[in-house]
Amino acid sequence: MISLDFGNSLRIFQDNGEWRLNGCGRIYPLVVKSDFKRVVSLLESPYQVIREILGDGFPYVRVVEAGLNSGSDYWVELALCWMKKMPQKDLNELRVGVNGLLAERLISKENSEILRKIYDQNK
Repeated sequence: MISLDFGNSLRIFQDNGEWRLNGCGRIYPLVVKSDFKRVVSLLESPYQVIREILGDGFPYVRVVEAGLNSGSDYWVELALCWMKKMPQKDLNELRVGVNGLLAERLISKENSEILRKIYDQNK
């Protein structure tokens, strides 16, 4: 079983091929995009550390999307840090949502410029 224990009674684990969050006596599925708001705090740890623990099968893109769509510069900035370390295939998967954020000006000008640079560097 692949598992990440946050030490504050929260745990992310994989069960029968599905990712779940166990916390406060409940188990939450991590399936659809909105589920990943519950684990946006993963962004507070370095991408490589989380990737080493959870492995290749975890949907890291969904965590980044949760951060980018949070409406908070704090989470957006952490999501951008992860994006700088992500493989090109993951960046490609994020591109449509990113284009929408930029078009609708849902993130700060500074973060928009960083986001554009990430994609310019990975062309």
